Amino acid sequence: KCIEKIGDNIDTIFKPGVLSVELRVKVLAYLCESPNLVALPDGFFDENWKEVNLGGCVLPAGILAQIGRDIQTLESLIMKQCAGHEVLDHAGFAALCDGCRQIRTMDLVGVMTFSDTHLACMHKLGSSLRIVRLGGCLCLTPSALALFIERAG
Repeated sequence: KCIEKIGDNIDTIFKPGVLSVELRVKVLAYLCESPNLVALPDGFFDENWKEVNLGGCVLPAGILAQIGRDIQTLESLIMKQCAGHEVLDHAGFAALCDGCRQIRTMDLVGVMTFSDTHLACMHKLGSSLRIVRLGGCLCLTPSALALFIERAG
């Protein structure tokens, strides 16, 4: 009940620094049960997050840039089957990759609009990236995939 109350009223009752990261992870999981993820308030994410799971949601505008700004030590991002204008926004994904230089795992399975431009942004992650899941990313060209694999070593 506590998770539901916080999730249902996130914009009015959330205060940065009050909830543990474990509780915020549960709130995010609850919010992701809805098809459309609501915008998350400033301070929701911080350096204590190691993994963010946004799987299956229509993402709100600005969330990828917010994650890139607030969680520079992020190790894992799960965006399985995410959709929405935010997924199409190359600038938001670039901001994510600029900010989160320690990401080791990115799960983008089923993000059908993930494009060559998005993939090029991931080159910024350099040697930290270990696992990339791209199944079902229909907009990627073979040449972009080959270049990504070549640069990844």
